[in-house]
Amino acid sequence: MSNKKDQSQFKSTISFMREQLKGLKPIDIDKRLASMEKELKGLKPIDIDKRLASMEKELKAVEKKLIKLKKNDDTIIRFFDHEVMNTKKRVDRLEDHLHLSSLRGV
Repeated sequence: MSNKKDQSQFKSTISFMREQLKGLKPIDIDKRLASMEKELKGLKPIDIDKRLASMEKELKAVEKKLIKLKKNDDTIIRFFDHEVMNTKKRVDRLEDHLHLSSLRGV
């Protein structure tokens, strides 16, 4: 029984595919290949090499700028970290001198 069901599904699938394929037109592959070959012949490897070299130069410049930015960020972070630590120490000394309880515990 299952075999008949499978056969009927197979036949319905085939008929559906035939209906779908009726509207398709064959493509002239040789013409398409010829036009693609013409397009590819128009590209010069020298142009590609020049563009690649210029892109590599730009990439190196960007990398240098990134390194410089990272160094600047590190400098800024160190500066503010130092300032925060100095301010914290100063506040601690003032709290001790004035016999105030620390607000950090709140």
